[in-house]
Amino acid sequence: MNMIRVLHLIQSVNAQAGGTATAFLGLLDALREHSQVHVLAVSTPPPEGDPAWATIRADRRARGESAWTLVKGQGRLLWPGPLGNAARHLLLSNKADLLHIHGLWSPDLLGAAQAAQAERVRYVWQPHGMLVRAALDQKKLKKRVFMALGMRAALERAAAIVYCSTDERSRSIPPAGYPAADQHVIPLPLHLPVSLPSRAQMRAEARRRFDIPADAPTVVFMGRLHHVKRLELAFEAVGRASRTLPNLHLLLLGEGEADYAAHLRALAESLGIAQRVRFAGFISGDDKWPALAAADILTLNSKHENFGFVAVEALCVGTVPVLTDNLALAPELAGVGGGFSCGQTPDDLAAAYIEALRASPRDDVVARGMAWVREHLSAAAVAGSLEGLYRRLLD
Repeated sequence: MNMIRVLHLIQSVNAQAGGTATAFLGLLDALREHSQVHVLAVSTPPPEGDPAWATIRADRRARGESAWTLVKGQGRLLWPGPLGNAARHLLLSNKADLLHIHGLWSPDLLGAAQAAQAERVRYVWQPHGMLVRAALDQKKLKKRVFMALGMRAALERAAAIVYCSTDERSRSIPPAGYPAADQHVIPLPLHLPVSLPSRAQMRAEARRRFDIPADAPTVVFMGRLHHVKRLELAFEAVGRASRTLPNLHLLLLGEGEADYAAHLRALAESLGIAQRVRFAGFISGDDKWPALAAADILTLNSKHENFGFVAVEALCVGTVPVLTDNLALAPELAGVGGGFSCGQTPDDLAAAYIEALRASPRDDVVARGMAWVREHLSAAAVAGSLEGLYRRLLD
């Protein structure tokens, strides 16, 4: 079978950029290990010390420097910058058979799509949740203007739009008239951690690190401290669940704007839970596994998530996910008894915390969740689906 050359373009692979960067790196790993796809990755460079450098350097050692094109500088307003120009140069130089764009609101991504049109190179657009209505409603005016000035036309000309879940597809708003047949659901791949210590060891060490009592029931959140994550809902739920579980702790793994963090600290004080909330800061690389294992359950209750990969990561270390029912993965995991799904009120979430914390045996919940994950999210299965899509587009 002939090798396909696909240029994958993203604004940033900085770990602190969030789930889109994680998804991008995971998809690239899956394609490189399990397909006949030659991947050319184009991005701005992450800061020194970022976990993404391990992947970048390993790829370059194995596949040559051209495996990654890292360009400093992005575009502004409607004009592509060095990043978009680098992608354009690769397309003009006939280095790619297809272009796969990750993200949305960037003049560099738009410029690359326009360059692909000019060179008659077909392109796939993966918005990573950015076409979901709730996401479109943020900074709505700016996004409407950007759509009107070129982004809508570029999306309309995409050979395919790829979503990470059926939930993302159902909540997204592609351009009017965009063919349903050209909209595809391909999940993100699971890369299981290898050679981890036992859950008991990781849990004990992390609880000492974060000053959490060994016997305290604990809820963990991992992600940006940002209003879209609805951390206020989690705080209120912890406050209400504490009436039943007075030693309930909340561990926050992530950073955010100073004003928002101060708001959360004040909220914790007002709810009477400040002494049981731990602000751990940003956790990167392999540190996330023991940090997630420190808790009994994970909370994921954002306004929207295009995938919610942290729920899968929590299962990998034996921590049970609790998701509000507006999120991807909630119906799938709850449907097989591999997690808990609930409504979007503090009372609903508090009740779900208590139910999950009392679930018995816990190992059975985790085992059912992991069985579903392995069946649907293996790297080989995801890579095969993407490669199949690429080949159909090139036929």
